[in-house]
Amino acid sequence: MPYMKSGTPFLYDDTTGDIIGLKDQDGSEKSLVTMTPTGLAIGGSEPTSAQRASVRNALWSNNGIVRIGRLDRAQAAIAAATPGSPVVSVHIGDSTRAGNGAGLGTQWTNSNKRHSIAQACALTSGAASADGFFCDSGLFSSPGMAVFDDRIAIGGSWGAAAKSMGGLLFRLIGGNASNAGDFRFTFPAGTAKVRIYHLNQFGTLTVQTNVGVLGVLPSTNSTFVDYVDFSVQAGSTYVELVGTHAQTIYVAGIYAISGNSRLLCLNTGFNGGKVADFDDVVNTYDAIPTLKRVAPVLTTINLTINDANAATSVAAYAADLSEIVEAALISGDVVLMYGFQSNTVQTTDGTLAGIRGAVRDIADAYNLTVMSVPAVVGGSWANANASSLVLDTWHLNYAGYSREAAGCMHPLLSSVL
Repeated sequence: MPYMKSGTPFLYDDTTGDIIGLKDQDGSEKSLVTMTPTGLAIGGSEPTSAQRASVRNALWSNNGIVRIGRLDRAQAAIAAATPGSPVVSVHIGDSTRAGNGAGLGTQWTNSNKRHSIAQACALTSGAASADGFFCDSGLFSSPGMAVFDDRIAIGGSWGAAAKSMGGLLFRLIGGNASNAGDFRFTFPAGTAKVRIYHLNQFGTLTVQTNVGVLGVLPSTNSTFVDYVDFSVQAGSTYVELVGTHAQTIYVAGIYAISGNSRLLCLNTGFNGGKVADFDDVVNTYDAIPTLKRVAPVLTTINLTINDANAATSVAAYAADLSEIVEAALISGDVVLMYGFQSNTVQTTDGTLAGIRGAVRDIADAYNLTVMSVPAVVGGSWANANASSLVLDTWHLNYAGYSREAAGCMHPLLSSVL
């Protein structure tokens, strides 16, 4: 008998595990009898326009997936990943990606643990994880990294400078000492390894836990963002960087990896971010070179609200978004998103419609999946607000992000894991 996975509208064959249909909100089942789907990909080949329309229409009433594109590269890479040695997905976006509004008590408090990606990962039984941080999300000065995530501790010896993918890199000025507790991440139980992303052209720092030294963050003699994995000792609860060097050292972030993780989700949401913030190519640590260096097997891009409110021209928006998409497609598949819309005139005067049109045109050109956050929170700011899913003019609250997790991010993760 067909069965459903919690949080998704898909019907699975109980013998093969293949998706064989969809269950609509009215309880009716729609068969995909002419297809051989694997997740959202149609057997790795192109479906006909009629087949795609049929699936899209069936999905629309259940969750935010509004265009079915290619995802077989991500599926294959994740399937081949050894548990504990995950492949990477990158989630590009603005403050609504970083989780502004998901905070406990205030809009940012622990929002890094409460945004839609973190919530979606929590539903995957550890197969996907988002426990960590990448760049400062534009929050280093205010409200501060410890507010964004109380697992992060960054002392006064560290600053933030040099914009990369998702904000500024963390910087230890040459000659300054990083003492115990000055750059620390407390990881969750079950962590087997920690991954440290760094741009460490000069000098080294000691990597240690509360149990003992793990090793040294090496000098890479490179201006690219790279990473090093360290296995943690039994009884460890945090990792930190300590030491002093004559030259300046940059770190991008730290992520925890469990023993059964096959997909590591890097949230690179940037407060105030627009497409132009993610297409920089001048420096080797800029967003595009870093995206290529990280080599994600899956990239999601949620950048519509700020460009609409800033009235970015459709032509400029499309050019920048295409550049990001092409960089991400080098290593994997890409999913575009209609982000949450604001309660501003740009939402109703055609500006946002133009931005969304560019998203859809690019998706059609590159055969990309498109997801819609508005579709899972009522379709409009007013409806979301009436359902108590909104923090303010621009952002969802925790309940709203939970809807996004259930209607967009978890179905997406389920389709590729």
